[in-house]
Amino acid sequence: MIAFKKQELGWLLIYHGVKDTIKGYVYCTCASLLGLHDSKKEIERLPIPYLKLN
Repeated sequence: MIAFKKQELGWLLIYHGVKDTIKGYVYCTCASLLGLHDSKKEIERLPIPYLKLN
């Protein structure tokens, strides 16, 4: 699932992914801020996932 929320500075993008590791699946949720008028431009991204489950 990907969610977009319009903010004052741009579009807040919340996205997730699953990685298959030797110890099992790891689920991560991340966020990024995209340009308000140009959504191809990434303004900022969290350096680490804000939610990570093993």
